[in-house]
Amino acid sequence: MGVIVAVVALEVITGVTLPDPIPQAFGFGMAALYMSTANYAYYLQRTRGIQSWNPFEGMGKRAPSQ
Repeated sequence: MGVIVAVVALEVITGVTLPDPIPQAFGFGMAALYMSTANYAYYLQRTRGIQSWNPFEGMGKRAPSQ
């Protein structure tokens, strides 16, 4: 998210516009990130009963505390 804000701020300050595919690529990347986070949170809810939307919970080598 911060990268997108920085790119837009750079465009506004310098007045230079980026070619259309570059902002679209950032948008698709952010959408994919949000999609995978929501999918993983749903998986944790269904398989382990975890109700948290913390994207880092359940990741790593240790099992999450319940």
